[in-house]
Amino acid sequence: MAGWGVDKNVPTMNEPAMHDQTPDDPHAHERPERAATLDARIASLTGALRVAQTLVQAGRAIDLRGLREQVGVLCAQALDLSPEAGGRAVPGLEALGVALAGLEAALRAAEPAA
Repeated sequence: MAGWGVDKNVPTMNEPAMHDQTPDDPHAHERPERAATLDARIASLTGALRVAQTLVQAGRAIDLRGLREQVGVLCAQALDLSPEAGGRAVPGLEALGVALAGLEAALRAAEPAA
């Protein structure tokens, strides 16, 4: 029976199947695409904030409607990750914070003097 062997990914009679396990860690079956989706959302929002900063610095008006919702979705996605996967998002979140601070500074500089 060439080609037949033991598949180490199939549980034996002594091992419960993954869906039969009740892990203590709620993130034990986390899908990697969740972290990738979060990374993509962070990168997209960071880019949008940088574009908004450039527009403000050029004297253009910007529309920030929807920003709160986008940040809320991002936070919800981050909370859905395991601590390990969430930890890998820290550099992107730090870049997002820098972009947000840059936009805030540009908006303050563009405010008319009172």
